Amino acid sequence: MNSKIHRQTLDRFKQLRVVWTAFATHRLKPLGVVPNQSLFLRTLRLMEPCSLADISASTHIDPAAVVRLADSLTVKGWIVRQEHPTDRRRWRVCLSPGGRKMALKFNAIHDDILGELLSPLTGDELARFNDILEKLWVPHNPVKTGEPKKQPKRKKP
Repeated sequence: MNSKIHRQTLDRFKQLRVVWTAFATHRLKPLGVVPNQSLFLRTLRLMEPCSLADISASTHIDPAAVVRLADSLTVKGWIVRQEHPTDRRRWRVCLSPGGRKMALKFNAIHDDILGELLSPLTGDELARFNDILEKLWVPHNPVKTGEPKKQPKRKKP
């Protein structure tokens, strides 16, 4: 493949991300949240109790941004921070009952947005698209593979 097709592919991914973000922002704005707050709550619902570092690793959101998100969600009363039972340097976060309700609402909104965004694809196209994304993702996902892809060893001169 040539670099032109690589750039075109990357540009298309960027454009799809912009569309996704616009859809999510538009749908979440009446609820007073931004997409990353929704992602945080939906992720926490699947992982709780967990640390902010766990949320950061799972969502690929910068750790400092995760702390700010946690602060804003704590103010809304949607998450609760607890002392870690074995490590006094860490905190665990959990959903409050209101946060659990919002996470479920955000899941429904997320599903609607995905349905709208992916609606041009047939079932077979969607399956192929998912297979291609999986093929691109797996070698670079340390959470799924257990470790980052290792670089080949260089031959000695």
